[in-house]
Amino acid sequence: MSDWKPDTLLPGFEAKTLEFPDDYDGRVVATLVRLPAGSAPRGAVLYVHGFVDYFFQRHMAERFAAEGYAFHALDLRKYGRSLLAHQHPNFCKDLAEYDAEIGAAIDTIGAPVLLAGHSTGGLICTLYAARGERRGEVRALWLNSPFFDWNVSPFKRAQLGFAALMSASYSARLLQKFGCGCGSERPYLRRSSA
Repeated sequence: MSDWKPDTLLPGFEAKTLEFPDDYDGRVVATLVRLPAGSAPRGAVLYVHGFVDYFFQRHMAERFAAEGYAFHALDLRKYGRSLLAHQHPNFCKDLAEYDAEIGAAIDTIGAPVLLAGHSTGGLICTLYAARGERRGEVRALWLNSPFFDWNVSPFKRAQLGFAALMSASYSARLLQKFGCGCGSERPYLRRSSA
């Protein structure tokens, strides 16, 4: 019996929940999404989204499929389909936390992948290709506007460093105070009941 189910966001796609050990927020999951396809003579693609994002780009999946790829996308822990009610949305303490998710996705796909990433997903994919447990199964990287560095002046860079040192809860309270909070009223921050 397959544990793939119809995707809750994209008709015609399937999703599979990947379970991981608890982290500092408690239970965590990632969600692997695929476009069921016939033959895939060019292999498999695994797409990783950017910050404050999730997979929703049907047109991208269909294009990869038209080019002969089996398309898969990963909603990382605390993003999109993988966001659970008790979690701080989009939060991690170290990008290496995502390595287990990419490795599990590659294991589930069962074949080497073209690892594709957008924005911070491009950075996460690049780091995985360099250090990930299953990096030998990464056939190539495809990066769309990868986030590798802040394109700002040295003064702004120092300000960003200071902001990064602030705690997540303080930052969230500060953003809410100024009307910039990322509350659950925003449709792109849907919480999963899984």
